[in-house]
Amino acid sequence: MKPKGILIMLRQARTLCVLGITELVKCPAAFEMQDGELCLILDASINECKWQQAELILGTMLLGLSSIQEEYSDYLKLIEREV
Repeated sequence: MKPKGILIMLRQARTLCVLGITELVKCPAAFEMQDGELCLILDASINECKWQQAELILGTMLLGLSSIQEEYSDYLKLIEREV
């Protein structure tokens, strides 16, 4: 797969993650996607169940991106930041 195909795949992964959290789990969230980064801020008032569901979705995205990084390490560098 060429780098352009990887970029499309990464954009789709980010979009699916945000949609899963905001639409499926119904978590209020602010998000911004640009320059290969996803900044997602969950509302502090969400209950524990929704928090756990959002963490599952984020964890699944992280596993998928880690798997892609292993195969395409020349094109992808995964950086995790928690703030």
